[in-house]
Amino acid sequence: MRNTLLILLLLLSAGAQGIDKKDWKWLKTDQKGCKYYVQSTRNDVSHATWTGGCKDGKADGEGVLTVYAKKTSKQAKLSIEYTYTGTLTLGKMTGKGELVYRSKKINKGIFEEGELINGSTQSPYNGYLEGELKNGELNGKGFRIATDSVRYIGTFKRNVLIGEGMVIYPDGDTLRGTFSEYGGVFKPQYFYKADGSIFKGEHALSGFRPQQGKVYLDGVVIAKVVDGKRLALDAGIPIEGGLYYGSRKAGAYSKLMPHEGGKIIFDNKDTLHAIFDTGEIKTVISYTTVDGYRFEGSFKDYKPYSGKFYRGSTPVYELVWGDRRELRTSETNTSNNASPETITDPYANYATGILIYKGISAYDLVVEVEAEARYLVKKSPGVLSFNYIDVAEAKGVRFRYPENSSTWHSFSDDAPISRCEEGFQCISIQGMVFRLSSPVIP
Repeated sequence: MRNTLLILLLLLSAGAQGIDKKDWKWLKTDQKGCKYYVQSTRNDVSHATWTGGCKDGKADGEGVLTVYAKKTSKQAKLSIEYTYTGTLTLGKMTGKGELVYRSKKINKGIFEEGELINGSTQSPYNGYLEGELKNGELNGKGFRIATDSVRYIGTFKRNVLIGEGMVIYPDGDTLRGTFSEYGGVFKPQYFYKADGSIFKGEHALSGFRPQQGKVYLDGVVIAKVVDGKRLALDAGIPIEGGLYYGSRKAGAYSKLMPHEGGKIIFDNKDTLHAIFDTGEIKTVISYTTVDGYRFEGSFKDYKPYSGKFYRGSTPVYELVWGDRRELRTSETNTSNNASPETITDPYANYATGILIYKGISAYDLVVEVEAEARYLVKKSPGVLSFNYIDVAEAKGVRFRYPENSSTWHSFSDDAPISRCEEGFQCISIQGMVFRLSSPVIP
């Protein structure tokens, strides 16, 4: 892809009317014995007129040089190949002037022996160029407006932005970064003009617009970008009998699959929170039913397959290879005639309040979470007993990154705290899983 882009850029550059001194030659003007230094063009030159003076047999001083192409069998009259208005020094364009081609390309600025070295050039093929020019192309510091109205500011090599620079799009969005002559951009910072938000993720190779990633405002994810389109966080995609919300990645046949943190809300309103890897479940954060049951076990096609459903810590019924089976009386502490709905709540005496957790991600990012929980302060058995907090259930209310900012951010959707790998309590925030320490009462 990069090689294709590079070839395309080089072809566009080659389309510019460059200046090669071996293609230039001396020709006569309408003034007898007065010559000028003319650029060979695609069309044969017929003759030229010059309105200025002549010195040592060469056009000199200020004036207008009009160069005509030879008439073909299809032309009724002569056509102007190009017109130069400005200064000639001993027959050569040297000094300030303007060169207008029949192709509607316009070179304006400071010329040196026929070559525009500083100024601007505009054409239907390369747009508008301004700055340090060589061979009709930006080579050095400058400014470019492409044919699609995108503006490039910085240092250029053959019209390609390299090094530190900035791109301004027609809608006012801006991109800052370090650009490669091969088409890439490093350390990109993309700003949306509409709300001042920042994009983080993958950029398109052509044009550098956001391609896949997330949109942040004050450190909080407010939107996502999928295949170049900015979408609201609540814009789920259909998947396996429900809607998926979260990060995605292209899988087989370019189909977008769940990737990293996200959730699936099924048609029956059951909800799966999990960490995915290109469509496969990597870590289950939680699976809850619409009536409040929690499932622990294995999954198939994102649905519970083998395991048990719990109300709090009490098992209610189980699945065996997808088939529902009622649990024995000894497992549910109910009579044979009792239904799951009549199970005594083992957490009836637990308090409801706020707990504070601290956690850390796999990338050593520290988070502090304020959670709404049902909990009870208990004392451990033994001589060296200590108080601890037994949590029946908890979900995040807000969070902050204490090492970076004191600002609290609200969760944009449900954020349950659940058991995860190696017996830890975990929570998913902005696509990252955080392992949490024991909570404290604020």
